[in-house]
Amino acid sequence: MARLAGIATAVPPFVLEQAEIRERVQAQFSDSHVVGRLLPVFESAGIDRRYSCVPVEWYYDAHGWSDRNVVYLEFAPKLLEQAALNAR
Repeated sequence: MARLAGIATAVPPFVLEQAEIRERVQAQFSDSHVVGRLLPVFESAGIDRRYSCVPVEWYYDAHGWSDRNVVYLEFAPKLLEQAALNAR
């Protein structure tokens, strides 16, 4: 019979505060009508802090599937291992 023996989390190393993200999105896309529609979603999400495997500046450049996959392959196993170790 299977049972849950423990539960834990692990988060990526870069902390992104919601207020900082809002400011950066406004600066990055100030000439876009999309910002006016996206920012209310950020505001109403009830999230104050997010975590990322890369610094916020990484998002300023275009990154395709292969770039995102490299980040995933680097960090996903480490986060999985950390969560498993934290659950002991």
